[in-house]
Amino acid sequence: MIALLLGLACVPERTPTPSDTDTDSDTDTDFDTDVDVVPPLHEDWEWTWENPLPHGSDLTAIWGLSDDALWAVGENAVTMTWDGNTWTPGQLPLQEDFEDGHYDLWGWTADDLAIGTAPGVVMWDPIDDRANAVRTSPPFSKVIWGFDNRDVWAVGGGVITRTFRYEGSFWQEVSFPSMSRPTDMFGTARERVMVVGWTGEYALFDGSNWTLSTTPTGVNLNGVFSAGGDAPFRIIGEQGELWTYDGVNLTKDASLADVTYSGIHGVS
Repeated sequence: MIALLLGLACVPERTPTPSDTDTDSDTDTDFDTDVDVVPPLHEDWEWTWENPLPHGSDLTAIWGLSDDALWAVGENAVTMTWDGNTWTPGQLPLQEDFEDGHYDLWGWTADDLAIGTAPGVVMWDPIDDRANAVRTSPPFSKVIWGFDNRDVWAVGGGVITRTFRYEGSFWQEVSFPSMSRPTDMFGTARERVMVVGWTGEYALFDGSNWTLSTTPTGVNLNGVFSAGGDAPFRIIGEQGELWTYDGVNLTKDASLADVTYSGIHGVS
């Protein structure tokens, strides 16, 4: 539970009435005339965020190049940048209203990141503080991943899951396995891409076709990562189940602490 405290309460100035200071009373009661008058409300006053700091928006996705270069995005167009020591909050520099969900984040360089949002894909340059919406991209892009900036996948849609692929010129809808709800995607080559989702579903792309499988437990899978090349995929389940997939076999490695896990990422 997150406790929110918004701290700025103002009341208008009160002018004492004669009854406040009248000493000709029929009783012996003494009235306190030393009243603390609240300052009047100024037009330039505004509500300010107090707790938790630096903001109260949920963060929904994280991506990084190294242990001292990480970025995160969240609700209300919030951004966070990690330099190895400190997280610095910011705001996505968009003219459009994109508050309805920032689902996923992926990048290739420090000044070339892609954000999956409800209206579509947003290209973000955190170095020069620029962002622009790609109007031809798929809506509700809840999962986004790319091998490079010329080969990008976006999985989204409303009630029906739709998958699009960008290969250098435009987004095109492509075939995709029928999954209950994809949650994350990662690949080490154009011919080696994995996507995971709810009810323990995971699928592997070999460059031409997707192969859909399911874990023995059926627990929702929320994250997948690989160190690159032929390194195995590491998969994290919602309840802390950690799996390894080597391209042939799926092995359960451990059960982590009993909290809800929403993703996994690494740099090696």
